[in-house]
Amino acid sequence: VKGLGFKDYSLPGNEIDASDKNGAVVDIKNWPVFGMYQPDAIATVNIGGVNYNITANEGDVREYDTFEEASRVNGLVLDSIAFPDSLDYQNDNNLGRLNVTTTLGDTDGDGDYDELYSFGARSFTIRTTNGAIVFDSGNMLETITNNLFPANFNCSNTSNTKKGRSDDKGPEPEGLAVATILDSVYLFLGLERIGGVMVFNISTPSAPYFVQYINDRDFALTPAAGVGGAQGPEGVLFIASNVSPSGKNLLVVSNEISGSISFFETDNTCGAGKLTVCYEGTTYCVKPAVAASLVATGGVYGSCEGERYGSEFVTLDESDNGIQVYPNPASETVQIALNDANATINTISIVDLTGSIVYQEVISATNAASVISVNISELPAGIYFVNAAHNAGVNSTKLIVD
Repeated sequence: VKGLGFKDYSLPGNEIDASDKNGAVVDIKNWPVFGMYQPDAIATVNIGGVNYNITANEGDVREYDTFEEASRVNGLVLDSIAFPDSLDYQNDNNLGRLNVTTTLGDTDGDGDYDELYSFGARSFTIRTTNGAIVFDSGNMLETITNNLFPANFNCSNTSNTKKGRSDDKGPEPEGLAVATILDSVYLFLGLERIGGVMVFNISTPSAPYFVQYINDRDFALTPAAGVGGAQGPEGVLFIASNVSPSGKNLLVVSNEISGSISFFETDNTCGAGKLTVCYEGTTYCVKPAVAASLVATGGVYGSCEGERYGSEFVTLDESDNGIQVYPNPASETVQIALNDANATINTISIVDLTGSIVYQEVISATNAASVISVNISELPAGIYFVNAAHNAGVNSTKLIVD
């Protein structure tokens, strides 16, 4: 058994909001207090061949019939040297309301407190398997929630009152899940009090970055079971697309207070190593490199409205550019046909985005009733243009090689 140590809230980057009073003014700042690393959920992940342990540093108070360790700072005798009276630390607007443990802090045994230790660390931490800290999220959780939900910052899961948990453990990161999606590793972190799930990219363990925060709680309603959206996330489970019933990556969150389970589609994946892109009104499921090319030429990640998918056969009379190529996207063989029954194809050519011809074939005595089969298995993944030269001109359309 190895203790995880303490977090120094007096250091830059480790600021906290420590009072539930002071006129609901959010005051995320440094304080002479230590937070105890008391994780709830713990996960192990391998990144770049190295194992890391990730903790959600919620915090917990020991309360028994004959023992209760918590006390507010305003109820303690503080050492006058460590905590000068002139700084008024025990004022309720400062540290007075903060709950700390009474089992630590009297370093010289004289009956007063030379140090203060609060519960939890209001963060997530990435450590090596021997316990060394690689990264701690510092003040990120409180800063992000304050920026996105300022009217309900640090509220509880049973009340919408702003700063209602600032004097305890803040947002209380509780549940977590780690998943590799395409070429990135993500952390999904549930916040028990204000609710919702934060997403961080942790592909570089020493430098994670914030991706998004999803919170569907309705703060206009008093929290209760079945009322006001998801409240009090506890368990967080990631289901990969290859075993998901929908074929997409799912995040499942169990919510204690609302008594509900939330399902989130975590991204635009549509199978093993592929992404969904809406391009010119059609939804395509393609590899990341192709998806990036589609987006670069006007597409957007995600599905289009409607039910038209690139993998489906589209009849000739649906085409508006005189030529039809299917399937599209394709990786092995495509079929090419013209709409005009009187047209005679002379040449089929395929051109990449640089304008270079990557395939060309001269065709004779072929009309729109015939379908031309072209092997594209040697073409790199990407976006191409198929040109059909015929007796009446040239028709072109895009082809996606996946």
